[in-house]
Amino acid sequence: MIRLNHLTVAGNLCADPELRSGVAGKEVASARLAVADGYGEKEKTHFFDVKIFGTHATSICAHARKGSCIVFEGRLTMESWESKEGEKKSRVVIVAHRWQFGAPPRDGAKVAKSEEGDF
Repeated sequence: MIRLNHLTVAGNLCADPELRSGVAGKEVASARLAVADGYGEKEKTHFFDVKIFGTHATSICAHARKGSCIVFEGRLTMESWESKEGEKKSRVVIVAHRWQFGAPPRDGAKVAKSEEGDF
């Protein structure tokens, strides 16, 4: 069996990335990415949660804003938890190990110089 879990995805941030402290004080940035699929009448938008760790989490929070086009490289992981009502829930999350800015946001706002992070 081939053990390969790698993806590259580009989209626009739905909100400013949020920074918090994770396990052992390592910083974690969380972002929500909107990705267009298809075109014309068949176009759909999919939404993905993205996590970025370490110093690159701080960097993306300092430079990226809602609407920024970001290209993420990373892997997929599944998070599972139980709700307060006892329901089992899960979601797929992109854990990014590399990112870079794409085109500027649609509103014409300028994004700081292109940056790239390797985790």
